Amino acid sequence: MDKVLRWFARTPVALMMAALYGLFTAFVLIPKSAEVKAYTRDAGSIDLSFGFNSPETVYAMAEAYGEAGRQAYIFDRVSFDVIWPLVYTVFYLSWIVWTLRIAHGDSPRVLRWGKLAIWPILLDFGENSIAVLVMSLYPTRLDAAVYVLSTLTMLKWASIGVTSLLLGYGILAAPVQAIRRALAPTATRPVAPETMTTKAAPESLLPEPPPPGQPGQRPPTRPQA
Repeated sequence: MDKVLRWFARTPVALMMAALYGLFTAFVLIPKSAEVKAYTRDAGSIDLSFGFNSPETVYAMAEAYGEAGRQAYIFDRVSFDVIWPLVYTVFYLSWIVWTLRIAHGDSPRVLRWGKLAIWPILLDFGENSIAVLVMSLYPTRLDAAVYVLSTLTMLKWASIGVTSLLLGYGILAAPVQAIRRALAPTATRPVAPETMTTKAAPESLLPEPPPPGQPGQRPPTRPQA
């Protein structure tokens, strides 16, 4: 898993993920939002609700959709809502780890933070599975399933909020830390120990001892008994 995260944190991969996210949003997500608004008939969508939806609220939505709207909703959950979570997950993974590695280096803590981006897609897939079940069995009521569905929806949006805050922090911290490192004076950097050792003077520069027997040279003293 750590190797995969480091691969996503490479600069070319991060730029490609950003391009994929932007293109998918512009050419798929925005047009799809218009289609969803058409078949939900302004009744709202379960997976776009931020609060807790009671069974009465969910089944009121299902009734407002009509048969064609419910079939369209189910189709979107098993097609569009499979691809879209994959797109935003690889984008979050790549950019969170990429920016945090620039800000804080390649530490295990950065990789742990990056793994938080996996939670939204897991909750999203769980939410979609139960939503398809509820819509497929309508008008049969599964109130217990709806409670689980609403809980997963709230947890999904909470995890997306945490992931988005982490991404925002990384986008702000990465350039700040990069500039600080670039402006740091080289004098404050630690010096390698081998560069701090003093070299011995060459033997040719040392004074030669005078030869024995020279005038003025004191003869060696003998040790006294």
